Amino acid sequence: FFSGFQHYILHKILQRARVLTTVSEGLAIHLRQHYDRPVNVLYNAPLAVQAALSSTQLFQKFTMLYTGALYPGFQSAAPLFEALQNLLQAGQFSKAQIGIVVCGKDGALWRDWASHYQLEEILEDLGIISHVQTLELQRSAQINLLLSWNSPALRGIITSKVFEYFQAQKPILALINGVTEPELDNLIHTYTSRSLVMAQPWDQHSQQLEQFLQLEFQRWKEGISSAEPRREVPSWEGEMEKLKANSE
Repeated sequence: FFSGFQHYILHKILQRARVLTTVSEGLAIHLRQHYDRPVNVLYNAPLAVQAALSSTQLFQKFTMLYTGALYPGFQSAAPLFEALQNLLQAGQFSKAQIGIVVCGKDGALWRDWASHYQLEEILEDLGIISHVQTLELQRSAQINLLLSWNSPALRGIITSKVFEYFQAQKPILALINGVTEPELDNLIHTYTSRSLVMAQPWDQHSQQLEQFLQLEFQRWKEGISSAEPRREVPSWEGEMEKLKANSE
């Protein structure tokens, strides 16, 4: 309600700031256009010490992991479930060999998705767990799943989770409910080498998704490590150094 008045108040407040910070270049563009202030991008990356956490043993099954909350109506894992259903029907693998593990408060939504595709058996809901446990699981999965969204009017939804996934050094499957997100796509392909980023229309990329899953499953089946090559990934300390440098 009263969006014009809200922008007026924000404009008055933000004009008093010497510099603004935000979490993505997409949002920075929006802020520069609307508020005519210098904007620095500080990615919401985790502390560097988290990258040194030891990983646990790998899951016994070929496992795709999702950690964190969902925003119903904005995100969707339907393309993943549909691709798995197609591959199972084609005999590429069995339900006993694969699993989707989820952590967070939205188990009911995941169960609805799984039920729609008759894949309840492969879903494991761990509920709400500690952050340290979450980070360990991200290092144990074969694929970390990222569900995001955007619109032509506003892009730049870059969550802190993607930077945790970079530290986990495992392939990422990013399903974007919306248009292509160049900034996210560039980040993922900068810090990982075997990830897949899909925007809508998803049905045009279904074959690519199935090939991605088949390839990673085959690597798992042959005992090939799913770990990505070691790269120096963004950290909160590094982002703060950038802010200091820009302020000098």
